[in-house]
Order: sequence, then structure tokens, then C-alpha cells
Amino acid sequence: MESLRPGSGVRAAMAAVLVLGFASAGNAQETVSITELTPNVVVFATRTGNVVALVGPDGALLIGTPSADSTERISSELANRTKSPVRYVVIAPQDPAQSEGDAGWGRRGAFVAMQEKALERIGGHVMGVAPPLSERFVKLGVDRPHVAFSEVLTFDLNGDAVHIVRQTPGYSDADAL
Repeated sequence: MESLRPGSGVRAAMAAVLVLGFASAGNAQETVSITELTPNVVVFATRTGNVVALVGPDGALLIGTPSADSTERISSELANRTKSPVRYVVIAPQDPAQSEGDAGWGRRGAFVAMQEKALERIGGHVMGVAPPLSERFVKLGVDRPHVAFSEVLTFDLNGDAVHIVRQTPGYSDADAL
């Protein structure tokens, strides 16, 4: 029997869920459901899409399309799974009319990033002063992410190396895997 390298199952699980999560972002769900793939890989299904979390002693990395009203529930679950307060959140691209910006993670002190093309669509990633937040963002009490990435964003976290790579346009010019 061939053995897997440490962490390779985690990477495979995250990649599979991310592809499915980005594809299912339009599914309407009113509550947050939680699926544990492994003790340190959890999927949160929110009304705006799926969020994959890599959780461990170094903190948590979330990737997906969280809704603003799911942030409290996800934050609470993460607090039960790690003592570290560190949170990295990578918001996946979605239709600007459906976007909930940083979903409130920025005001919780999280490092929040979005692919630069997706961030431009919601008024961010501009030279100089950014335009005012949309009325939708103001009502939701969210902000735009303040960090953009172009091609690759990497994290060394909880014993794993996670690479988020912008893909050539399939759905949009902000697709990332």
C-alpha cells in the first residue's frame, strides 16, 4: 500500500470542496451547516456559498463566500476548535450584486483578502481614495477586503502549505483554485 505525504489528504479535501463550493455559491440556505471532513478541515455551508476552513494550533484559514450573518456562527465554531485567535479569510469571487464583501471578518481583526479582479468589481483595489461603500455593504455592516492578490496567495499554516492560485477565466477573470 502506498502511503500519502503528511497533509496531502488535507490539500486534496480542500481542493475538492473549493471547486464544489465555488460552483454551488448560488444555493440559497438560511442556516449555517457544518461538515467535518477531517478534524482540521471543516466546511461551513452558508446561504451565500461554502466556506472551507483549515483549523489548527496556528489559527484558521477560511476560503469561500461567507455571508455576513454566518460570521458569528463560524467564529464561534472556530473558537471551539483552536485556541489561536489568528484568522485568515480569502473571499472567493462572486457576482457583485450578491457579494457581502468581507462578511464582517475585517472588524474582527482577521486578515481578509480577495483576488484583485473580484475586489475591483466591488469598488476596491484602486489607486487613491476608494469610492464609498455600496448601500448594500452599509446595510450589512461589512467592508471591502483591503488586501488583493494577483496570481498566487500562499499560506504556511498548521503544518500545511496552502496555495490559492488564480485560474484562467472559466467562470470569471477572478477564478481561483
